[in-house]
Amino acid sequence: FNSRNPYALNRPPYQRRAIEGNVSGPLSKRTSYFLAFGHRDIDDTAVINATTLDASLNPVIISQAVVTPKKFTNLGLRFDFAVNKNNTLNVRYNLNAADLKQQGIGGFNLASRAFDYSDRLHILQFIDMAILNPQTVNEFGFQYIWYPIKQTAKDPSPGLTVLDAFSGGGAQIGNYSFHRHEGELRDYLMITMLRHTLKFGARLRWAHIEDVAPTNFGGTFVFTSLDQYRRTLLHTATPAQLIIANGNPFAEVRQWDVGPFVQDDWKVRPDFTLSAGLRYQYQTNVHSKMLFAPRLSFAWTPWFTSKGQPKTVIRGGAGVFYDLIRTSVTLQSNRYDGHTEQQYIVTNPGLLGLFPTVPSPSALLTLQQPQTIWRRAADITEPYYVQSSISIERSLPRHTTLSISYLDTRGLHQLRSRNLNAPAPGTGVRPFGDAFNIYDNETSGTFRQHLLVTSVTLRPNARINLTANYTFGKASGDTDGAGSFPANSYDLRSEYGRSSLDVRHRLTLTGSIDTRWGISFFPLIIASSGTPFNIISGSDTNLDSLFADRPAFATDLTRPSVRLTRFGAFDLAPLPDARIIPRNFGDGPGYFSVNLRMTKTFSFGTAPAKSSASAAAKGAGAGRAQAAARPEDKPYKFTIGVAVSNLFNRTNKGTPIGNLSSPLFGLSNSISAISQFGFGSSASTNNRSVSLRAQFSF
Repeated sequence: FNSRNPYALNRPPYQRRAIEGNVSGPLSKRTSYFLAFGHRDIDDTAVINATTLDASLNPVIISQAVVTPKKFTNLGLRFDFAVNKNNTLNVRYNLNAADLKQQGIGGFNLASRAFDYSDRLHILQFIDMAILNPQTVNEFGFQYIWYPIKQTAKDPSPGLTVLDAFSGGGAQIGNYSFHRHEGELRDYLMITMLRHTLKFGARLRWAHIEDVAPTNFGGTFVFTSLDQYRRTLLHTATPAQLIIANGNPFAEVRQWDVGPFVQDDWKVRPDFTLSAGLRYQYQTNVHSKMLFAPRLSFAWTPWFTSKGQPKTVIRGGAGVFYDLIRTSVTLQSNRYDGHTEQQYIVTNPGLLGLFPTVPSPSALLTLQQPQTIWRRAADITEPYYVQSSISIERSLPRHTTLSISYLDTRGLHQLRSRNLNAPAPGTGVRPFGDAFNIYDNETSGTFRQHLLVTSVTLRPNARINLTANYTFGKASGDTDGAGSFPANSYDLRSEYGRSSLDVRHRLTLTGSIDTRWGISFFPLIIASSGTPFNIISGSDTNLDSLFADRPAFATDLTRPSVRLTRFGAFDLAPLPDARIIPRNFGDGPGYFSVNLRMTKTFSFGTAPAKSSASAAAKGAGAGRAQAAARPEDKPYKFTIGVAVSNLFNRTNKGTPIGNLSSPLFGLSNSISAISQFGFGSSASTNNRSVSLRAQFSF
């Protein structure tokens, strides 16, 4: 019943082998343990869907599924110590290991781009829970994380990127290694006093990252179109760019943050609770120090009575929430500072004419090729969100609950990237000279989102439990995060438009249905409208070294630079007064999937005898004192199940290609990423998949 990926002409053999188990029990009167182990061996698949050239330099489509084996191992060990009747110490260790082969391919990336990946995530935790007195509870925790990663490229040859057509050559990651050491200390105290519940404490985290990344040390040639690549092979053109790096590939970053907080839950009346809190957050490697985050919320039950559960609950609140500047941003600026490691974007026709030969570092230095410097803005601060919400929940007849919520989110100081040394419009003069690009990580972006969420839960009887959620949303902004560049570094106002999170309609249906035959059904239905995508011209008209330029709305359809599409008529060479199209102008396809899981449990064995107090009181015989054994009381249980992802085999297309210079513009070359939320195997392997599972417990 498995179906192939619709974007691949072949379907490689697929197998998923998994084993899981756990055992627990006491070690002494005060000590217990829990040990869990799991291993998965998956013949996953990557689908290549690209357009390249054959031996006669004619376009040829490559549609191929390639096996990408993956192995995952999980080990979890926990000890619980009852120090005394009021104090419990919990010690945990977790190991998550991954070994992945043939990574980095799929989509436009050909098989030559493959590399191997492995990581080991070690987590050690100590948690001490102490009841100091009947009104006071303290929780102390410590955590240490050690996370090494290794990546090895299989092909050391220079990379080759034809924008939104294909990427070949080597992966250009070299022998990559990454080590992250991270620690955390936290202490939380909760005190109950009459109508108040006070919570306060603090969390301290620190991280040290060591990273060896010889990325692009062999160079990557970039072409704006398949035609430019063909003409280069015919020696009538040159690549658009050569991205190459040299120097010291080692970089590191140290960072710590602290977050004290206080919160008071005040039960003003039996039907009204008010919660107020304040958190302060500080981290190194940022400019701002006054990062206070107040929060206020309430819960009100109108028509409250002391009899039974309240039928109506109204909740609301607002608060400020900070987001850390991630260590990856600082690590990037430490590496590409112009001294540690040099990154060049070569546009010199003489050097590009050497294709496929890569110029030496001495030639780049002699000809003073522009370097690319990454830096953090001097005034960089933590992004934050001001979020407010209001909701009402009402119990309806026939065991039905209705909930309606509205959420408003405003994001300020959002991360974005910008070339500060881009040529100025009109003059073409770079403000800091022609010797380098300055890619600036700054927090100058904004974000706004509105969500209206309706949820209905239906429990007509003990066997049926269904929940439906519908969300109407609207999201706007001028950035999609770190690494998101504007089309024009000198005009940030034109970037405000639809956010990549602007999905207008979402619907999910989940639940469980138990039948009289002991078979349980667990449906998962997902439907949503499409996500927006950016439409670009595929050229670097403003010479800022970035292919992020957007076209203009065409006003003269006779111009040779005009391209007619189902999204509109666009001019790829806009005139000075032309109106540039907004960011994320395109609408992607919608999504619909029905997933279903079914299970049946068989219980067997002799259940432990249970005495009936009433029978014993009447002096009944031993046989009559035995309570009837229920199936769930039997010591052995064997569960079988079947899970079907995308039951009706619907092809949910991924985000379309937004590059107008690509032969695949407006088309999808992969399945939607939402498909990964179903049951069973990877969506890249099968459009519809059926998985069988067996579990034995005793």
